[in-house]
Amino acid sequence: MKKKKKSNQVVKFMKVE
Repeated sequence: MKKKKKSNQVVKFMKVE
């Protein structure tokens, strides 16, 4: 997770996956 700033929403989605 390098782009945690822009992947903020993606990180939440990935956790749900």
